[in-house]
Amino acid sequence: GVQDVCSSDLDIYAYASIDADPNQKLSDGKTTRNQYNLSLSQRRAQYIADRLRNETGITTLKFIPHGMGETNQFGPAWSKQNPTTPEQTRPNRRLVIQFPEIEKPAQKK
Repeated sequence: GVQDVCSSDLDIYAYASIDADPNQKLSDGKTTRNQYNLSLSQRRAQYIADRLRNETGITTLKFIPHGMGETNQFGPAWSKQNPTTPEQTRPNRRLVIQFPEIEKPAQKK
């Protein structure tokens, strides 16, 4: 029931899009786009987890952030063979909240 849901985990997945060569070094000369996007997705997931925790006031539900980094799971991604625009890769910049499974209580006879 509701008590079971409120004492479960709520998984929060944040993804980044692949808008250029993932191995390209950024301006600091050390960090790659892939590393930056992993960090970005982790920060996004953490931000949403913190907001949900603080704004709902629910203390028994665990908000678990997962930064997933770059993906092409939801739309096209940049590649050397098929350069894309950030507009085209937008579907990959997303947040997914996975709610716990709720079992329907057994019917009383």
